[in-house]
Amino acid sequence: MTERSARGVKRWRRTACGSSAALLMLAGMPESRADIGYDVLAGMGYTDNVRLTQTDRRSDTIATAGFDLAWHEQQRMFDADVTADIEYLHYLRHSYGGLVIGNLMGDAHITLVPEVLRWSISDNFGQGTVDPAAAVTPTNRENINFFSTGPDLTLPLGSSNELLADLRYSKVSYQKDPLSSNRYSAGLGVRHELSPSSGVSLNVQDETIRFDSVENPNYDQQEIFGRLDAKGVRTRVSFDAGYDRLKLQTETVSGPFARLELTRQLTPFQSAILTAGHDFSDAGNEFLLLQSLGGANLSAQPVGANSSPFKQNYVTLGWGYQGPRTSFGFSGGYFKLTYQENNSLDEQRTNATAHINRRFTPRLDGGIYLIYTKDQFANLVASNYRQVDANAQLLYHVNARFTVDVEYAHTRRDSATDVTTYTDNRVWLKFKYGRALPPPPPAAAPALPGLHRQPRY
Repeated sequence: MTERSARGVKRWRRTACGSSAALLMLAGMPESRADIGYDVLAGMGYTDNVRLTQTDRRSDTIATAGFDLAWHEQQRMFDADVTADIEYLHYLRHSYGGLVIGNLMGDAHITLVPEVLRWSISDNFGQGTVDPAAAVTPTNRENINFFSTGPDLTLPLGSSNELLADLRYSKVSYQKDPLSSNRYSAGLGVRHELSPSSGVSLNVQDETIRFDSVENPNYDQQEIFGRLDAKGVRTRVSFDAGYDRLKLQTETVSGPFARLELTRQLTPFQSAILTAGHDFSDAGNEFLLLQSLGGANLSAQPVGANSSPFKQNYVTLGWGYQGPRTSFGFSGGYFKLTYQENNSLDEQRTNATAHINRRFTPRLDGGIYLIYTKDQFANLVASNYRQVDANAQLLYHVNARFTVDVEYAHTRRDSATDVTTYTDNRVWLKFKYGRALPPPPPAAAPALPGLHRQPRY
């Protein structure tokens, strides 16, 4: 490792650890009655193809340690939502160096003046792929941390109108690629309340992206849009429509955009989620979107390591059933990315997932999970691939605190070239100790980016 890259890793570690710690320290605030659950774990795993290759297959044994966390808090002056699934892997036959995998998503709001001013803090930690077309080995993963903070202001303008304003500073940190950046954004809007739980607003947003490395050209993005937000007993919807502009170093591009997020509670046991969008985005914001849709897990997000912004079209649909002893569901998504300055990574990505979980006895439960991914690159046809992941899990609860976890995972990847075609089988034995995780909140689509009003109580 060069001296320059070593300094970069140290800076990334300070940023990631510091911002994550700031969120978790809020748990100790006075009068906070947190709904919190956690697991600390240790275990061993075995893989029959540690390098994920078609030929020269090598096995390895992997030691792991980590934790799961779910913390949901709702108070008048403070609220927080933090979920995490983090593990450290150590390869006993030294196929790779030790590494941290997993995701942490945290949002917190501190109310400074009720119904008027609050301070927002968010931190998203996870991994992306250095090369999205290659197999996700430890050498093709890198840690990404997206930290953001700033005030939200809501001022009444009469009985049914509000002035909305916010400021944000964000830091996006990459472990390996020279894509770390500082982001500064400001937003202003006027909202008209249609009912106590719905409204329409007109908003303007300006963001400046400044990269740490001079290799990457800086750019600005502006948006003007209308928003409809409504929350009913069983339905929640947010819809943005407007016009956005990218000011690049060599040109300015612009066009209309739209974003939709819809959640519907079909029955007391079933819910559905629909998201769709047509807008400008970049690797950092794509990381946030994919992480929020997938939740906290051990997967790396298929985000290209590219500083160029892109036009994004996407639609996702999910449905789930949650019964007393059985739960199952499916989801699917389609993403099309068209880069503005580097079209070598233009891609169309399709994915589908399905799962079923069953509580067999008070002490024994299990689940089966299936994931299908298809990735097509417009100008890198040799990198196109299809991949299927199948996982089975059994959990034996020795008592309220101690759990034995047995897992089996099979992966099959078919690529246009033999270089990235492979199969892999892994088994895991993990021992977990902790406090039962709280039941997940009702299914909801991730909040749209941009202005958000101070809630009324």
